[in-house]
Amino acid sequence: MLSATIYLKTMDDFAKMNEVWDNWVPEGYAPARACVTADMAREALLVEISVVAAEITD
Repeated sequence: MLSATIYLKTMDDFAKMNEVWDNWVPEGYAPARACVTADMAREALLVEISVVAAEITD
């Protein structure tokens, strides 16, 4: 994963999102990241994440 843009419904969830993110991303492999508030695609959603990734090939 090269970069991630995280869209939160409310910044009130920022600390909890960071906790979940830090437990999910392997140490030393965190991508560039931005976090902003945004309207969600569906009312029930609290977070959306858009990532850019690449596959390592020989």
